[in-house]
Amino acid sequence: MNKKTIIILTTIAIALLLAFVFYKNSTKPIPEKPEIKNTKPAQQSQKLFLNLPYTQPVESALSNKQTLDLHLPNKKSAEAPLLVYIPGGFWSDPDQGFLLTQESIKQLTDRGIAVAHLRFRSAPDHKHPAQINDVAEALSFLVSQAGYYGYNTEKIYLVGHSSGGHLASLLVQDTQYMGRYNLLPQQLAGVVIISGIFDVTETSVISPQQGELYNKAFGPDAEIRKMASPRNHIKDQLPPMLFLSAEQDLPGFSVNARKYVDELRQAGNAQAYHHVMSRNTHLSTILLNQEDNPVLRYLLSFMNVDSGGEFFHKRLLARRLWHEPSLTTEDFWQQPSIVKPFTVDERFAQSLVRLFQGNSYMLNAWPLEQFHAIDLYEYLDKTQGDKGQYLITNNIRDEHMYLDLEKLKPYKPVIVVGLDDEKNLFKLAVFYQTRREYSWLADTQPRPLSVRPLGAFIYFLNPPPDDFIPRHLSLYSLTSKSFTRSQQDPLAWLWPLPKVLHPAFTYENGCVSCHAFKGMTAQSHHTNAMTLKPHGGFARPLVSYPPEVWKEFVFNQKAVAAQIGVVANSMREEVQQPLYDLVNEAREKQP
Repeated sequence: MNKKTIIILTTIAIALLLAFVFYKNSTKPIPEKPEIKNTKPAQQSQKLFLNLPYTQPVESALSNKQTLDLHLPNKKSAEAPLLVYIPGGFWSDPDQGFLLTQESIKQLTDRGIAVAHLRFRSAPDHKHPAQINDVAEALSFLVSQAGYYGYNTEKIYLVGHSSGGHLASLLVQDTQYMGRYNLLPQQLAGVVIISGIFDVTETSVISPQQGELYNKAFGPDAEIRKMASPRNHIKDQLPPMLFLSAEQDLPGFSVNARKYVDELRQAGNAQAYHHVMSRNTHLSTILLNQEDNPVLRYLLSFMNVDSGGEFFHKRLLARRLWHEPSLTTEDFWQQPSIVKPFTVDERFAQSLVRLFQGNSYMLNAWPLEQFHAIDLYEYLDKTQGDKGQYLITNNIRDEHMYLDLEKLKPYKPVIVVGLDDEKNLFKLAVFYQTRREYSWLADTQPRPLSVRPLGAFIYFLNPPPDDFIPRHLSLYSLTSKSFTRSQQDPLAWLWPLPKVLHPAFTYENGCVSCHAFKGMTAQSHHTNAMTLKPHGGFARPLVSYPPEVWKEFVFNQKAVAAQIGVVANSMREEVQQPLYDLVNEAREKQP
């Protein structure tokens, strides 16, 4: 076992140990009848039904286990959706941190959603399948009582957190449990799994602490644990499923969720989706009362109750599409002999962060252990032959890059076409929405959601100098059609100009990577996340900008970028005046 692996496993063990200690040493045990804060007017108190037994007959010894709390919106409606919450806590009596707070529940009931908060028999006194049997019976009870309490049986959503996510997943995939009550998974409107667990077999255990928790709930029998793992019951025709992971989740949870969703989709479940939630930990995901918690926004959009904000709703729809985007890097793999594996190191990881910028938490869904790449020269020789020493690339945003292949050789350029087990790097995509298209023109139509996917990209195995490689994003979002060789240097016009201008046009600011000038043809743009068509904010030819706009662009770039809602492409002070004058002179010489 190498040193890196030992460090990783030690870190995982420590994290799980802390989670275990937190869970076992809670100083706030759950009372038999949870205290309900009266956050609503007195007339609304009748909307709370506490400790409803869902089993018949009720065993007195389990009177505080096999029960649920039902929270109804003040305005009774037969159309109200029902959210059935299955708490985590390692299949045992859950710590307070695994329960929905009254403030979180109020966020749902205020929007007309009924909420059922389940309790069930707990490990180690009651091992599997006690917990899943109780959840199935509770669901049957809720379906049968819909008319009495007032909610729509066609709008029932299961929401499971942590080990509750395991129970929700197992319930809809191993149909024996719902089948006992003549229920089908397809009767559910949807399932939301928050930081769930999908494999409880011995092979999934990565620390003694985790192994102890699994043994308490499932025992040592390998066959029982295999049949208790949702991953071993994957089938098609499941209800829509949304999987949410935390940016700072427990080790492996985000990676396992993403892999699990891939398996579901491969089985034919096109409505299975995965998101990583920014600014969240394993427990904070269910604090739905926090204003900056995106989990509530995605949950509401998924339930078609309230978009929770137009941006979140658009991003949920876009993420559905980009689980299977029309763009792909898989065609690079048609000659597998030229695709080579490489180990991910810190420098490579930073090359990914460049594209994701403030959204780098999304990378948590990949273990970042290995990337796959093709030698750039070998690829060009096989696809284009020896057609010159200059390479021109253009990505899906029509950002161009101009490279001298001879000068690149010492740095061993490769085309990255895979990451860990993923062969289509276009699935790794960032979504954003600008404030406006241009700083000086009024918008004429609503701005759609834009996408910035990773795609194939050029990486250098040997670190090049800082003043050699473009700092902008034209290296990324490449397809197999992005490469063209040339006998002529496309930047020949640039080299006679003052040297201070060279970096502004090329690696430092990339003027000609985005804008047309002196025969260059780039016209970069934003890309509609839903249609993949160019939209708005086109980088116009440099000489076409009105003089006053060009002046602001050069000398006040940060303010211009802030108005549009993009990252500033500021240039060094000594570059500003020469560049400003050069473009003005070119504009005046136009016929």
